[in-house]
Amino acid sequence: MTREEVYSLWPNPEDAGPKDSGVLTNVRSVRAGGTYSIDRDQALRKPLGDLNRDVAARLTTWIYDQNRAGIEFPLVTFEQVQNATDARPMRVMRRLERLLDAFRRGRPLVGQRGNMQSDNLLAASESRDWNELRALWMHAHGQGYVGFTFEMPEDASKGLPEVWIKLKGADWLERLDDVNPESQQGFVAMWFDASMNDAFGEAFAPAIEDAGFKPMRVDRHEYEGKIDDEVIAQIRRSRFVVVDLTSAIKDNEAIVRGSVYYEAGFAGGLGLPVIWTAAKDMPEAHFDVRQFNILQWDRDNLPDLRTRLARRISAVVGDGPHGYRPPEEDKED
Repeated sequence: MTREEVYSLWPNPEDAGPKDSGVLTNVRSVRAGGTYSIDRDQALRKPLGDLNRDVAARLTTWIYDQNRAGIEFPLVTFEQVQNATDARPMRVMRRLERLLDAFRRGRPLVGQRGNMQSDNLLAASESRDWNELRALWMHAHGQGYVGFTFEMPEDASKGLPEVWIKLKGADWLERLDDVNPESQQGFVAMWFDASMNDAFGEAFAPAIEDAGFKPMRVDRHEYEGKIDDEVIAQIRRSRFVVVDLTSAIKDNEAIVRGSVYYEAGFAGGLGLPVIWTAAKDMPEAHFDVRQFNILQWDRDNLPDLRTRLARRISAVVGDGPHGYRPPEEDKED
C-alpha cells in the first residue's frame, strides 16, 4: 500500500507533500481544493481511503471549511475522523445553499457562467459523487435559481451544460445570508477577570476593530436592568460572536465557564458566526466543542493573537463596515 493510499480520502490520488516536524504528512486534496495534515503517530485504524463514503464526504467538507477559514493545514486525527463518523448528514437545503454560495464566490456577477462539476463544489456541498451534485443542480434549476446552457444529460461523460445563477437564485441566497448583515458589532464572550484585561485591550478589541467592526463586551457597556437580559440583547444586535474559553484552573482542570458556552449556543441558534479562542495554557476544551477550530493564543504574545484573530474574523465573517486594516499597517501609522 502506497503512502498516497493511506493518507488519501478519495480514489483519485492526492499529493502527499513533504514531512513536517517528523510526524506529519501534508496532503494536497484535489477535491477539497486545499490542504490538510495527517499525524502519523495517531494510529488511524484504517487508511482514509477505506472510510465509508459518507464519512469521507463529511471529512472533506470539514477540510474545505477549515481552509476557507484560513487554516492551511488542518490536522486530521483519529478523533476528527470519529467526529465525522458520528455527525449527522448535512440537511439537503443547507447543501444546496452551500453549493450555490460556493459557485457564486467564484463568479460574483449574476449570470456569469461556470463549470457545474468543479471538485470544490463536491466538498462545499458534502456530496459523495457527481450523481448527488447533479441532483442538487437539478433542484436549483427546477426552483428557477439557476439556468443551463442546454438540457442536463443523464450521462455526465456526454458533456455538461454551463450553469449560471439567475436573479431569483441570487435573491434567495441574499435572504439566507448571515444574520444582521448591517451590524457593525462583534460581541465578545469571555471571563471578566482582571487577568484578562490585557488580552481584551491589546488583542481582542483591536482585532475586531482591525477587521472593520466595533467590539462589544457587556461589562464595559452602560445598561439598565439585569446583565443576562443585556447579554441576550447585545448578541441579537451583533454580526458575530467571539467566544474565549480561557478561565481559572484548579487541580489542572479548567473551571468551565457556563456563561460563555451558553452565549455561544445562543448565538449559534440565531445563525451568527461563532469564533472560538482559548489561551494555550488551558486544559483541553469541553468535548462538545473540540470539533471546532479553536484559535489558541499565547499570553506572552498578544500581538500575534490580534493579528490572527483579525484574519480569522475577516475570513469567516468578511470585512466589516469600516474595512479591514491589517495590524501591521496600523503599527506603521
